[in-house]
Amino acid sequence: MKNDLKDNPDPKGVLGTFDPSARPHVPAATLSFAVPMAKFVAMVGNMEESFLITPTWEKIRKRIASA
Repeated sequence: MKNDLKDNPDPKGVLGTFDPSARPHVPAATLSFAVPMAKFVAMVGNMEESFLITPTWEKIRKRIASA
């Protein structure tokens, strides 16, 4: 049986850079995010219907930009 992640019908994203030994090597407010390309394309396709268009997210975006 072939176990190929790119053919997974339900691909997942992964947050990273939580390892304490890696933290000194990245900026304090930085995490990593990895996702298969098929999932990324689907996420981009859903952006216009996601939380990213809400007034609440706009407030958060402004707060992040001013930090």
